[in-house]
Amino acid sequence: MSRQPQTRHSLHWVRVFGWLTVAAMVAALGVTYWLSDGSAESSRVSLQPADGLITAGDLPELPIYGELPSFELVNTQGDLVSLETLKGKPFIADFVFTRCQGTCPVLSRKMAQLQSRLPQPPPVRFLSFSVDPDHDTPEVLAEYAESLGAGPDWWFLSGDRERTYDLIRRGFKLGVSQAEESPSSAAEPIVHSTRFVLVDSESRIRGYYEAFEPEKLDQLLLDLEQLL
Repeated sequence: MSRQPQTRHSLHWVRVFGWLTVAAMVAALGVTYWLSDGSAESSRVSLQPADGLITAGDLPELPIYGELPSFELVNTQGDLVSLETLKGKPFIADFVFTRCQGTCPVLSRKMAQLQSRLPQPPPVRFLSFSVDPDHDTPEVLAEYAESLGAGPDWWFLSGDRERTYDLIRRGFKLGVSQAEESPSSAAEPIVHSTRFVLVDSESRIRGYYEAFEPEKLDQLLLDLEQLL
């Protein structure tokens, strides 16, 4: 009987120790859940393409569709731009004309969106080739560029019509024609491709991307990251 108080005292501390152990385990599980939930949320945010360049990861090498031939065009300042001028830095090309009321305004807005999604200054040039060079003089293109908020790395080029069309057809391997050459397309005075073209620093074509498909533009940025 003399040991009963001591036994009760021991049982009391055993119970206290047990409750403390359970509390510690619950707290640890809560911290683990909080950390894992936070990291998952962070991962979801970092993979959003609109946040900037999406991660290329372990992807196969981009194909080579051809190499551009030599050409000479003029920019909005009246300066001569040749293939040699462009070498050493990749560029994204599209084909527009300022009098266009259909696809060209949309194409130019898409190009502006690409410009805004890249760090500044961008690691790439943007080139818009006029398919209506008889009208799109450097002065006209300069006003058009200003209306789009084009940065210094977005160049608008024009030149001789026959040479420009030859460059688009043979060099970029895309179609372009005036209405009289394609009577069924009289709704647009000039019919041209709505694709963006990715060209590497060695003037080789590495990809074609339909400008009106958002997932294709995401792919363009992914492929650009590979080139860089």
